[in-house]
Amino acid sequence: MRAIGPDLIEADVHYFHGRLEVRHAKTLGPLRVLWDRNPWRLVNPFAHQLTLEELLGAAAPDEELMLDLKGIDNSIVEPVIQAVETHLPGRPVTVCSQNWQILPRFAERPWARVIYSVGRRSHIRAIFSRIDHADGVAIDHTLLRPSLAQALREHVPLLITWTVDDPLRWAELASWGVNGVITDDAGALKQALGSR
Repeated sequence: MRAIGPDLIEADVHYFHGRLEVRHAKTLGPLRVLWDRNPWRLVNPFAHQLTLEELLGAAAPDEELMLDLKGIDNSIVEPVIQAVETHLPGRPVTVCSQNWQILPRFAERPWARVIYSVGRRSHIRAIFSRIDHADGVAIDHTLLRPSLAQALREHVPLLITWTVDDPLRWAELASWGVNGVITDDAGALKQALGSR
């Protein structure tokens, strides 16, 4: 019997001054002033910043990564492809982004599962013209309704939502057809799944 654990490990990837950095914190444009919200805070810009190459090199053989590519800089594509093909040759990697322009370039790679990300209500109508060849959609759970979840599932096999830490909300979303959730509380999710 397979141990209960995550199917994907999500990591936010930023391309900053030629480096692929793994971090949730954002910068102030080209300035290395790192900040985050929920809760709002400043992050030490001098602390060691994990690189994508370090993350890929540390991934266990049974772990699949979901790289959420941040920002609007399309030049992130080739460095990410090179890093994945160097450090995880032949292994599947899920690639997700709200920058939809870059995703078709990953779809050409046999290792890539491509997920279109929807973070704003204005993207909902537009997503249906983009996802016919996608592997999935990731959407902020506050944007979802049962009818929208059903319509998305008619186009893609994988519907992921974020960030949900409440077991009651997980059950509700699953009843709508959501079959993936991003959570900050993996322990609670493991307990909820184990109880079933």
